[in-house]
Amino acid sequence: MLALVMAGGRGTRLRPLSDVIPKPLLPVRDRPVLEWILFWLEAAGVEETVVVAGYLSERIQAYLAARPRSSMRVRCYVEEEPLGTAGAIGRLHPLTDPFLVVNGDVLTTASIRDLLAAHQAKGAMITLGTRRLCYRVQSGVLRQGPAGVVAYDEKPTISWEIAAGVYVLGARVQDFTPVGAFDMPALVMAALARGCSVQTHELEGYWMDIGVPEQYAAGARDFPGL
Repeated sequence: MLALVMAGGRGTRLRPLSDVIPKPLLPVRDRPVLEWILFWLEAAGVEETVVVAGYLSERIQAYLAARPRSSMRVRCYVEEEPLGTAGAIGRLHPLTDPFLVVNGDVLTTASIRDLLAAHQAKGAMITLGTRRLCYRVQSGVLRQGPAGVVAYDEKPTISWEIAAGVYVLGARVQDFTPVGAFDMPALVMAALARGCSVQTHELEGYWMDIGVPEQYAAGARDFPGL
C-alpha cells in the first residue's frame, strides 16, 4: 500500500507562522503535523509513503532525513514547480492499486481500513473521505415563491458534506492526470466525465484541517493523539 502526503503548499493563510516553517512541520502536542500523519499511516499498515514537498522543501527533506527509520518506507518528492493538490500523481510511478492521498494539513484518528473497505466494496475509482459540516444561521431565513414568502425558518442549521483531504484512488487515475499542475477537484470531475465511479465515505473520529489559524489552534489544543 502506497500513500502520498501532499505537503507542497505555501500555507499563506497561516502567515506569519508559515513564513519560516512549512505548514506540515508546525507542532501539535509533542511533534509536527507531518509526523502525526506518518504515524497514522504506518499504524494502518501502509508500506510506503511519498511526501510531496514544494515550499520550503529543504526543511521537510531535513526533517525526514533525521527521522528514525521505521517499518514504513518514507521518501520525499520535490516539485520543481507548484503542481496543485493532485499534479504529482501524474509524475509518480509506479502507483499501487489502490493508493492513498492525504493532505499535509490534516489531523485525524479516522480508520484508514474502513475507508479502504468502503472503496473496495463500492468498486470505486475514487473514494473521498468526508465530514459533515454544520452551520447555524444566526438570523431568520426566508423562502419565497412567485406569490411571496412561503416559509420563515428561525435560525436554521444548514449542513454540507465536505471533502476531508483523505482519498483512496485507483492507479488508473494516472490515465487522465496531466503531467502538470492539477487539483483534486479537477481530477474528480475528470473521473466523472469518463464514467468512473466516485464515492464518499464519512470519516469517524477526530478530524481537523489546520490550514487556518483558528483551526490550527483548535487542533493543537484538542487533538487526542494516536
